[in-house]
Amino acid sequence: RVRQGFSRRGHRNQPESAAAKEEAVVSEPHDTTDGIEQGETGLPDSLELVRTNFPAEILATPTWCYWDSTPRNDGRPSKMPIDPATGFGAKTSDPSTFGTFDAACDAALKDPRAGGVGCLLAGQPWIGMDFDHVVDLETGEVNSEALALLERLSPTYVEVSPSCDGLHVFLKGQKPDDWINQAKDAFGPGTGLEVYDGTDKRYFTATGDLWANGPIAAATVTDIE
Repeated sequence: RVRQGFSRRGHRNQPESAAAKEEAVVSEPHDTTDGIEQGETGLPDSLELVRTNFPAEILATPTWCYWDSTPRNDGRPSKMPIDPATGFGAKTSDPSTFGTFDAACDAALKDPRAGGVGCLLAGQPWIGMDFDHVVDLETGEVNSEALALLERLSPTYVEVSPSCDGLHVFLKGQKPDDWINQAKDAFGPGTGLEVYDGTDKRYFTATGDLWANGPIAAATVTDIE
C-alpha cells in the first residue's frame, strides 16, 4: 500500500517542469571526457538509488537518458533529455537517441550538466503519472485529494520526484482515450496531474526515492474509470 509520508533524501528542491518532458534537442554536446569527482554532486549515490529501487523490467530496457540540470531563466532545471551516446539532446520521437541504463549512468557521471537519469515512455507498455506539487516539503504530508487518488490505484511502484514535492507513479497498460494528458490545479491551486503512456512522446525522470515499493502493476478498471 502507499504510505502517507517519506524521508527526504536531499534531492534538489525545485519544481518539476512539464515542458522538460517534451521532445528536446541540445544545440551542442558537452565534452564528457574529464568526468566529475565521486561524491562532488551526490549524483553517484542518486544513480545507485535508481539502480537499487527502480523496477527491474524498465531498468533492463534500452530506454534511458540522462537529463540536463542547467537552470532555465526561471531558475528551474531544464531537465532536457540527453543522449548518453553523443551528449546531444535525446529526441523522444527517436528511441535510438536513448540507451541502456548503464550507458546513461556512465555518461551522466562524466557530464557536469547531469542532474539524474530518466526513461522513455514512448513506444513502451507503461503508464506514467506525475503528481505535481502535492507533497509538503516541510512535513512530508501528501495533499489529501492526491492521496485519495493514489489509494485508489493498484499497489505499484511510486517514487518521489526530483523536486521532492511531487510523486511519480508507474503502471502497465494504456490510458483511456478520453483521458487528458494534463490537469492543472487537479488537487487544488498550484498542483497538477500529468498522465502519459507509450502513445505519447514523453520521458520521465527517475529517482529511485521510494514512496511505495513493488512491481509495476497492471492498470485496472478502478484505476482508470
